[in-house]
Amino acid sequence: MSANNNIEIEIKFALADWSKIETAVQTAGGELLHHNSFQRAVRFDTPSQSLRERGIFLRVRSGEKQIMTVKRKLVGADENYKEREELEIEISDTMLAEKMLETLGYTQKWVMEKYRTEYALDGAVVALDRLPFGNFMEIEGGKEEIEKVIIRLGLEKEERLTVTYWHLFDDYKKATGSTGEDIVFPV
Repeated sequence: MSANNNIEIEIKFALADWSKIETAVQTAGGELLHHNSFQRAVRFDTPSQSLRERGIFLRVRSGEKQIMTVKRKLVGADENYKEREELEIEISDTMLAEKMLETLGYTQKWVMEKYRTEYALDGAVVALDRLPFGNFMEIEGGKEEIEKVIIRLGLEKEERLTVTYWHLFDDYKKATGSTGEDIVFPV
């Protein structure tokens, strides 16, 4: 998350070759923050999905740290980046937080699992994510820092993705005829 007023700025890239991009990040001087950390996020909404309708995203996530997050779409955001207001707090008990949200009426739930490796590079955080439907890279930081990382990694001509993993998962389901609401690894 950017230090300026709780605004998250990021972009994603689909990864055809995980090891190639990880080597490029390391060669560029990326400092390893977390390696292959399993993350499980539970996204909540009301039965009528009123949060989604208002562009609000509420989740409880476990992984290298346990957090509760509220994200909100920004009006007039730069279309070259995914920009959202992000309010986040570290919590000690994800199961209790989920129960609290359910008690408040947030009963619609979706689950997303991923394995994340994070590097610090040029003032940005580079996250390499393995999800059940593909591999992606997120670059999060200020716009200047993001652009610097893109240039250092030679990604100027690659397609920028400015949507959530949930949107990418919907596209994947349409393309493959897959069904299901949760982004989870097979058991």
